[in-house]
Order: sequence, then structure tokens, then C-alpha cells
Amino acid sequence: MPRRAPRSAPFFLALLLAIIAAAGIPASLRAAPDATDVLVYKDGDRVQGRFISDDGKTIIFRSNRFGELSVPSSQAEVVYGSIPAAAPAQTAATPAPSPKPAANTKNDEELAEERLVIGRLSAALRRFFGPWHGRVSFSSEAVNAADSRQNEVLEGRMNRKWVADDVQLSTRYEFSSTNEVTNTDVTKGSAYWRHDLSRRWFTIVHPSGEWNRNYVYQNQAADYVLLQEELGGGFAVWDRPNKKLRLGLANNVYDVWNTSGDGHTTRNVESVFVEAEFGLPWNLKLTERAIQYFSLTGGNTGSESQFELSKKFSENLVLAIRHEVRDNLPDIHVQNYSSWRLLLGLDF
Repeated sequence: MPRRAPRSAPFFLALLLAIIAAAGIPASLRAAPDATDVLVYKDGDRVQGRFISDDGKTIIFRSNRFGELSVPSSQAEVVYGSIPAAAPAQTAATPAPSPKPAANTKNDEELAEERLVIGRLSAALRRFFGPWHGRVSFSSEAVNAADSRQNEVLEGRMNRKWVADDVQLSTRYEFSSTNEVTNTDVTKGSAYWRHDLSRRWFTIVHPSGEWNRNYVYQNQAADYVLLQEELGGGFAVWDRPNKKLRLGLANNVYDVWNTSGDGHTTRNVESVFVEAEFGLPWNLKLTERAIQYFSLTGGNTGSESQFELSKKFSENLVLAIRHEVRDNLPDIHVQNYSSWRLLLGLDF
């Protein structure tokens, strides 16, 4: 059943421009590696890590080697990784460098100012979100040819880690239309909690939800609300800083409410899953989560997979390629799909 699409392209285009403007990353810095903040004590000692907050009395700093530190503001200061260090003072024995051409001097001043803006943006985001880190991503397409097509995706992720726990929150909105007739109108959200029982064994709790407002099943509108609860555990094959691979088993409960009148259904299925995270050269990162469903009592089975390759061009700006597949899930009212997306993201 065709539906008229809302005219939301100007909103999403404005949002994309706002994200790019907020990132403020100049082209000359896109190839720079991730910056590291430095906590400099009055006695000269230095600790590398990430600045968290400074209330004027106490500096909170997460060091790479010693964990989170609380230091009186009077005893240390933070040098942000995005800000170039000050040049050493000239001494009598060191001859002064020859003056640079005016054009070069101007370029250096502009570069230093751009780096200062980036450092302040990064520090402001860290202070606002505190121990939570995440990413806001956006993808948009507008084509006017034989057919007029519009496609937008907006999503946000949040993550926080403890010694034995990893918590992730995410939300996403997808919209697409052809000739102003809606093809996709889906809102998704999920939470993920992994608790490490030991260095190798872990448990997971993974609730998720989906509201599809434009689903057609057997030529009839079959809009639905899906709630899924995944509860399981597994074994970490690799658990290194840049190489993680986990295998596990889980039980899944599907609750589906069909908003077109078919009522509510509940299904219970089992699954095996694989989670992978690999750090690659040139600031590349590969992640994947694949699930294969099966039922001990018989019935529908299926699979899901999300593969992503991301590249960090700076401390904040990320470009990602994502492939998603969902096929033959236990409930027939849940939409299957396969998609490729190019996403522009802002990390904090």
C-alpha cells in the first residue's frame, strides 16, 4: 500500500551540514593520527592518556597505564594532543632562525588556530559526556533522475567500559522514498551489556526494539513493533587490545505486535553468535556481529549479520562502510533486508 513520503530532505541536509561544521576538521589534518593528551606535573613528570574534566580544583584524567587519576589543579596541567606543543625558548648559544616568508608565517598561524579549535571541541565533548564515549553518524542520498529517490539514516551510539563490564547503547532512524512514496520508515534501538566472568568466559544481555511503520506483507500493510531479548554467554578466543574474537550461545525471545490487526505473537529460539573487533593499520577498524538462529522445537530459523569497516581521519571525524543482512527471522512479520551504507561519523 503506497504512502506519501514526508518532505524531510531539507531537515536531514541541514543536520548533515551541522555535523560537518561541528567537526571542524580541516583537510590538512585528515591524515593525522589520533592525538593523545598529556598530564604535565609541576615537577616535570608526564602521563599520557585522555582528559576527562576540570572543575577548577581537581583534574580528572584517564591515563593509558595507571587508570583514572584525580590530581589537584594546582599541581598539574593538561596539554591537549590536538594542540601543538610550544617551541623551546631560544638561548644565547642557539642562533635565531631566519625569518620565514610572510605567506608561510600566515599558514602556520592558521594551522595552529585550526588545531586549537579542534582541541577545544574535543575537550568540550569529553567534559559533556564524561566517561561515556560514542559516535553520531549520518548517511544521505537524494537522486533526481527518471525516478526521484531519497534515503536518509541517522544514528547514535554510546559506550562505557568498566573492569569487567561493557555497556553499549544505540538508536537509529531510517527513511527512504521513491517519487515521494515511502519505502522505508523504521526506528530501532538496542542496549548491550557484556559481563566478563573471567579472562575468557562472559555473559551478555542484549534487548532491542524496532518500530516499522511501512512494512507490507502479502500485499497488505503489516506494520509492526518488535521487542527481542537475547540472553547468553560464550568464550573469548582472542582478547587482545587490537584483536578480539568471541563465540557464544544465546536464547532469544521475540515479541511482535502487528499494528494492522493481527495481534501479538511470541516466539522462543536459540542462536549461536560471533563477535569480532580488529584494529588495522592506518587507523582502520573492522567489527562484525553475526547470528545464526535455530530452534530445538522446530520452526523458522534465520540469520543476521552486521559488518563495518571504519577509518578515522582525525580524533573526531570517521568514515565507515557497513553491510547488514537479515534473512528469515523466526517471526514472518519481521522484514528481511540486505544493505550497504557509507556513513559519516563524529566521535566523542
